[in-house]
Amino acid sequence: MPGGASRSLGPVVVGLATTLLAAGCGAPGGISQAGFAAPSVRLTLGVADPPGFYSWTLAEEFARRVASETDGAIEIEVTQGDEIRGWNQALARRAVDGDLDLTLLPAQTWDVLDVPSLTALYVPFLVRDEEHLDALATGDVADELLAGLDGSGVTGLGLLPGGMRHFFADGAPPVVPDDLDGVGVRSALSTTVWSMIEAFGGSPDDPNGAEVGEELRAGRVTVLDSMFALADGPLGAPAAAGDVAPYPLAFTLVVNDGRLQRLPVGHRQALRDAAVDTTAWAASTRPSEAQEAQELCERAPRAKVVLAGPDAVRSWKDAAADVVGGLRADPAVDALAERIDALADRTEPAPAVRPCHGAEVDADGDAGSSTDGQSANIPVDFPEGVYRKEITAEELIDVGVTAADAHAHAGVWMMVIRDGRYGPEDDQECPGSTYDVVDGRIVVTLGPEGPGCGEAAGQVLYSAGWRLDGDQLMLTDVRSGHGSDLLITGIFGSTAWTRLE
Repeated sequence: MPGGASRSLGPVVVGLATTLLAAGCGAPGGISQAGFAAPSVRLTLGVADPPGFYSWTLAEEFARRVASETDGAIEIEVTQGDEIRGWNQALARRAVDGDLDLTLLPAQTWDVLDVPSLTALYVPFLVRDEEHLDALATGDVADELLAGLDGSGVTGLGLLPGGMRHFFADGAPPVVPDDLDGVGVRSALSTTVWSMIEAFGGSPDDPNGAEVGEELRAGRVTVLDSMFALADGPLGAPAAAGDVAPYPLAFTLVVNDGRLQRLPVGHRQALRDAAVDTTAWAASTRPSEAQEAQELCERAPRAKVVLAGPDAVRSWKDAAADVVGGLRADPAVDALAERIDALADRTEPAPAVRPCHGAEVDADGDAGSSTDGQSANIPVDFPEGVYRKEITAEELIDVGVTAADAHAHAGVWMMVIRDGRYGPEDDQECPGSTYDVVDGRIVVTLGPEGPGCGEAAGQVLYSAGWRLDGDQLMLTDVRSGHGSDLLITGIFGSTAWTRLE
């Protein structure tokens, strides 16, 4: 039983685990066919987000490619940073100090740490869309942006594209700058981005973890600087203007200078090659903004995506004009901004985001109000208890599970969630399974071993948002932490669970 569920997950596929390849047969002196020493080198790579988030996916893809490039000689362990304010800067400092070997962080992290070259990325509305960002990240401009890290204690290996940012509110989308006037805006700490939010009239702040929910419930934060793939975690009725995307999400992948210099020359090059390949992989495989907006509306019943229109978009640009002028007054920033701007002319536009709404938004575009505070899916304490659901093979097949897996996993499922424990107190199937709440999402981790743990033993089983209406618990945006996404989504998220006690 996976952490208190009444049935075993069976042959769940483990995804994106780093595989150490065997040394080549017959290679002399313990040297593999790739020319690397057989004993493995372990490096730590810090990211801010937990498994299931895109940054974690990028980190694991990079780790996998490094293992492949070095024939298993380098193993990279991906680890999550602390849930504190200024979380990105805390990870950056750990990489600079050598406490972490590598880290993957949003590029705006570095403006607080006096790395001005990356600021050009965050000139408001300079990066047009995700296609423009992809071209930037995979081209020569990225090298120039990363060159500003020289002398900081870390070396930039790559600039990885992550999509575009939007402003989300619960129920009513911010369409013009006045919608931010005087309101709290949750945004990761960044001098440049916060200056832009203040120009729009907002008050930026960076609560993290459970504190995000506390700030939302208290009304001190009402707008999130977020993305279509994430906004329905803390918001029950996430609403945004799809054509208002003031800046991009781009990740810097960096390595501590001292650690890099201690590696053999071949290993250093392998890190660089893996970073280039991971960047290209991200640019070619990441869903478009249009797709992620549609998926938000499909999975979040009260979601709403609108188009502000050209006049409203122009009002945002006008409000940010002084910030743009201040940033581009720096000749180095202006020169990089010119190159970024010119690249847009040589890049095809991304597919346009289309308006959409979830199933519970009425014909006028209004989200129905909730009378149950927990239905808004903000990070309150998870509603602990004993839950039951019965799921049919047909329901699993409908969400894309193979017929064989659907019939193997159909039936009655039970879920026990209490005191940080996932499963009954005397669990004999997968003992040691736990859960935590991270940024409004429950994250379930299976115990290290047991007959019911399956191949997901010791890993994140899933993370999800939630809504509780009466005795009906719906896990929303269910994301597998180890692979087999369709099966995990089908079992845990396709239908509601009934609370028994």
